[in-house]
Amino acid sequence: MKRIYKILLLIVIIAVVYWLFKTPEISHEPGILAPDPPKQSRIIEKIKWERDDFQYRAMASFELVGRVLSIRNYGSDDMSDFCPVDIAMGWNRMSDQAVIDNLDIKQQHRWYVWKTDRFPIPRKEIESSSSNIHIIPSNEEVEDIIDDVIRGNIISLKGKLVNVNEKNKKFTYQTSLDRKDTGGGACEILWLEELKIIK
Repeated sequence: MKRIYKILLLIVIIAVVYWLFKTPEISHEPGILAPDPPKQSRIIEKIKWERDDFQYRAMASFELVGRVLSIRNYGSDDMSDFCPVDIAMGWNRMSDQAVIDNLDIKQQHRWYVWKTDRFPIPRKEIESSSSNIHIIPSNEEVEDIIDDVIRGNIISLKGKLVNVNEKNKKFTYQTSLDRKDTGGGACEILWLEELKIIK
């Protein structure tokens, strides 16, 4: 009898832990919620600045209204000293609940990954209408708003795509400037100057 109680107690504990730590998520009615692709304009002149042990160079201005497909905080990898959070974003049909419901979307090791048993839209459209964005908050106000962002939110991002040079290690992290690339190096690195939660 005691063994049954122990098993039931263990099940209850697992259920409570899952409920407490599962990723919050908002669902929407079917339909495209963020129709437009990111707006990007190349910055020709050299704009550089420093913060802590890192030097930043602006490569392009960047604006996006999109759906949060996933959000993940990092604290122990090489990038976390300047980039504490990644947000996977979707736009056009990748902001449609009817499409999202057919995709298993995750973030791990700075990658945004998805899988499906049945493609709701073509693979190329999934790849070109979504992206993993490495977020560098430009100030404390932006940091505070990021804390309120959850999966399913429609948010507005505005800032600069940057290359980041770690001065001590002389290593450069380069941002993607192309929405159609995939794999290593396809993530945008965004110096985030303005963030709004729209829905």
